[in-house]
Amino acid sequence: PYKLSDNIELGAIYLRSLMNGFHGNLNEVISAYNEGGWSVVHRGIFNWKYVNNVRALMQRF
Repeated sequence: PYKLSDNIELGAIYLRSLMNGFHGNLNEVISAYNEGGWSVVHRGIFNWKYVNNVRALMQRF
């Protein structure tokens, strides 16, 4: 069964893993969350619109 608390906890663990893997580079972390870490490592960030939208929302909240 789905538990919201599990989803939040695992999401936070995943984001922490991305933060560690990309040495705190927030643009790469956001992009990797959306397009996958392999893609960011091997192809770079190609979804700048998504990254910029997330960064803008972070400023609001």
